[in-house]
Amino acid sequence: LNSMKINEEEEEEEEEEEEEEEEGEGEDKEHSDSSTSHDFTSIEETTEEDLRSSQSGWCSETCQELDVACDKTNSTTNNTKSNDFMSEEWIVFLRQSASEVVSGNITSMTQKSFILVVLSPLKSGAISSKLLHYVVTVLAIPFVTPNIQQTEKDLITQIYIETKVIPCLMQAFSNAFKSPARNCVSPVPPDNIGIQELDSLGSVLLLVEGLCLDKPIECLKQFTESIYFLKILPLLQKCLSLSHGNTHLVTNTLAVLILTLLYLPSNISLVQDIVIGKHLEGRISNVELHKLLRNNEEPSIRERTCVLLLHMTRLNPNCLSEIWHQTLTNDIEFLKNDSCPNVVQAAIYTSELLKKTQFYQVETEP
Repeated sequence: LNSMKINEEEEEEEEEEEEEEEEGEGEDKEHSDSSTSHDFTSIEETTEEDLRSSQSGWCSETCQELDVACDKTNSTTNNTKSNDFMSEEWIVFLRQSASEVVSGNITSMTQKSFILVVLSPLKSGAISSKLLHYVVTVLAIPFVTPNIQQTEKDLITQIYIETKVIPCLMQAFSNAFKSPARNCVSPVPPDNIGIQELDSLGSVLLLVEGLCLDKPIECLKQFTESIYFLKILPLLQKCLSLSHGNTHLVTNTLAVLILTLLYLPSNISLVQDIVIGKHLEGRISNVELHKLLRNNEEPSIRERTCVLLLHMTRLNPNCLSEIWHQTLTNDIEFLKNDSCPNVVQAAIYTSELLKKTQFYQVETEP
């Protein structure tokens, strides 16, 4: 890292920070304007546009937070011994790299050797949420920085595929549940993980989601293979149980599952195992769909839960029959009158498809 000539002068850092804030604010405004004029024509188009909007929104916020994040303390880090990957040199290096990309210099992001350097902290089982945040930020910034051509973004995505960015991100995702800092080998429930760590995990899944939108087949194959290889199906199921308190992690988990059904329908068994939990060891009975459908914190959770159920039913009409009950039917019918138009449209599509099954019975008033 020293050979990379990291510049730590305060004046240059302040200039870089100002540039990041300006770029981040401009990007927020751009995506805010585009989201208000969004027109839905079908449930699949609705889903993809919604996912793209959420990806861009988060990345823009990340660019703005880049300058202040270094001042935030990590409760877990304060109580554990620092390791090589948590050195201040790593933080300075990643901050400088992010600033260069924001300013329009993306040469390094098109070099495999550089991406491998950025990914190297993810191979440590003791990586902190703070460092994970910076790694994800550096990888995400090229896709929301103005004046970067689409051809350049496509090249960067291809570099990410070749350097196996998604498997590395999922490895970090898995390690977060088995951190040595907690003196545990087996995964711990998401409820026992700190808020900052959960936010970082949500960011990981959001970056995976964005890459899967750009190169769906290649990226989703790496994503699904990583799930099986790392045996993290139960972790994704538990993430969906966080229906209160951390909406980003829930919405991003729902998003990648929906994309899997859209672009790799042959992997429906993977999604079924997560949602229904039929073939999982040490599983919870199943994801509490009722809590997701009635979530009052975030409309996108209600919307994406409907869309997930729709595509599961589309690919396998009877896959939900074992866990279905009248309360879920009432929930979906209730969402037809939701205050959010996106939720209403998703509920209508889902209801119409589920009515074709034998287990979906709408109660009629006497």
